Amino acid sequence: MIRSTTPGGVRDAYLHASLLHLDATHRLYQDLARHEAISNQVMDAVASGRPLADELRRQGSADWRPALSDSIRSFERCRHLARLRLIAVGLDEGLTPGDIGRLWGITRQLVARYLKEIDELDQDPPGAS
Repeated sequence: MIRSTTPGGVRDAYLHASLLHLDATHRLYQDLARHEAISNQVMDAVASGRPLADELRRQGSADWRPALSDSIRSFERCRHLARLRLIAVGLDEGLTPGDIGRLWGITRQLVARYLKEIDELDQDPPGAS
């Protein structure tokens, strides 16, 4: 059921996925801080009666809004992959799907879906994702 496409097996696959997750977390943190600063400036402009369109142009909203959305999607993708790879480590250590559900506080149905995703993930040839 579990076979990693990385040379070091499921643990190395998890560690790699976790590093990607941490990198995405850092990028999201930076983008959220930028969003907060821009939001405060837009709020100040609105509160002082300045035209909204002028402020949004000044802040470059056409760039930062989609950048934040991309960062959120990337974070979620990386978080999900790290979660799947961590569950694979647990399975490799002998945890049952029931054990995983209890440890994570998730339903058996969700565990079953994760197991299916892990199988599909490990069937993809390297570099196919």
